[in-house]
Amino acid sequence: MRQITVAFFIVARPRLTGAQRVISNLLQELANRPELRVILICTDGNTPIAERAKRSDIEHIEMPYPKRLDTFGGRLLALRNSLIAFPDFVRYRSQMRDVVKSLRPDLIFAGNTRALLPLVLQPAVRCPLVWNIFLGRRSRGVWWLLNEITLRAADAIVTEYTNQASDNLTRRQFQRFRHKIHTIVTAIELPANTQLPSNITPKSASWTVGFAGTLCHRKGLDLFLNAAVEMDRLDRKHPVRFFIAGETSTTDQGQYLETQKRHISVSGAEVHFLGWVDQMEWFYSNIDIFVLSSREEGMPGVVREAMARGIPVVATNVGGVRDALGDDSQAAGIVVKSEDSNEIANALLSLMNDPQTYQQLARRGRNRASSLFAIQRYADDICALFLSLASR
Repeated sequence: MRQITVAFFIVARPRLTGAQRVISNLLQELANRPELRVILICTDGNTPIAERAKRSDIEHIEMPYPKRLDTFGGRLLALRNSLIAFPDFVRYRSQMRDVVKSLRPDLIFAGNTRALLPLVLQPAVRCPLVWNIFLGRRSRGVWWLLNEITLRAADAIVTEYTNQASDNLTRRQFQRFRHKIHTIVTAIELPANTQLPSNITPKSASWTVGFAGTLCHRKGLDLFLNAAVEMDRLDRKHPVRFFIAGETSTTDQGQYLETQKRHISVSGAEVHFLGWVDQMEWFYSNIDIFVLSSREEGMPGVVREAMARGIPVVATNVGGVRDALGDDSQAAGIVVKSEDSNEIANALLSLMNDPQTYQQLARRGRNRASSLFAIQRYADDICALFLSLASR
């Protein structure tokens, strides 16, 4: 079997986000496979994902990404910003063309929409394009156009859970492009210690409930804080503290966060804003229950990371949450309605008052994560897709 060359184009961020951690681990796993030659095209050589590639001796090329092209937070989507950024886009497409011509890859894996756009309608790109949708954005307004462009350009579309494409695309888009869709469950970093104690109890005299993610409306920070206030009102028997790990990334999110902080400051709830946490193992080792209060999600990595560490989960019914936790009598967490902080509070109280269920969920989560979310399984599925596309 001939070796195929796969170029991973990643628009990296200064922080090692959950999504970048997944890609970084995938790169390291695939680089050890003789049938693949893996090359990382990274937008910043000083980012954690690039540093990891260097330490693993993975071939890498640095291509700085103009900030004005970044769709993150919707900054590029305003018409005025799009017009200002257009010359940058033309220059960047030209640079990408030269890199692709020199590498001559057998296929290109675009880490997200931002990465795929400069590759669209490139005469030099004659190899299959794989679009990794991750969270994606619902096809509304300008996002409908961006999704339409990327759907047409991609030869294969990788989703994280069964209904992700139908959740994010219009019905017509889904019907037209469903033949390109491949559902491959992404991996997480499993803990080194796979054993749970025989008796799982809170880690301190107080119960600690954790939240991790971007501090924004989409992630439901306000719902989490409202649940904290509701618990303080309903139950004085259990001392509870709330840990929030994460930061904002736009001005609007910063204003939203300040509003939430003012709201929680007048309540009696014990809430700790930890900021960005580099060492998530520390975070998980100090919480007893993890809450996902999002309004919109893909297949949340933080939920699966908590499961893998034997931490029971309470999560809103969005995106791929049920795919992660399981949707049957053996589910590894409690799923509640979206937009309902009272349900979150009641689910937390039920776990605190029921040690048997608490321990059952902890063990189910650990077992499910170990069997479904290992990096080797993810790499096997991705490698099989790459080989299939390259052989066409």
